[in-house]
Amino acid sequence: MLTAWAGLPPLKSLFFSLAACWRNWRAFSVYGLAIIAVGLLLGLDMRQATDLAAENYRRQPDNPVLIATQAFALERNGRATEGLALIEKLPPQVLSLPEFSLYHVIILRACGQGERAHKLAHTLDRSLFLPEEVRLLP
Repeated sequence: MLTAWAGLPPLKSLFFSLAACWRNWRAFSVYGLAIIAVGLLLGLDMRQATDLAAENYRRQPDNPVLIATQAFALERNGRATEGLALIEKLPPQVLSLPEFSLYHVIILRACGQGERAHKLAHTLDRSLFLPEEVRLLP
């Protein structure tokens, strides 16, 4: 947080710093979700990442990013069929976006739908993804 604004007393600058953070809660949420996704990708503290994904999904069950994160968390925990059912609830225009298609491919493959996963994987530009994500593709 910002702690000093030019010429303002410390308490006032702290207030404005908190207000700026509060106004940008969406950005902080996306950052938090990115940390969860990286944890799931790397297998770091899988339980905590899974719990955070589930908690955020429960709070906002219509948020596409949270749906995809929860679906991937389910797949990472051996519940790929549930993850597939969840991610396929996304509208086609959302599911066709690369960041969602990637996880759709991973979950399809885990469900034994290799042909569907392979076809979808060939439509993706792999340069858009992290190396850890690319290694999960067929």
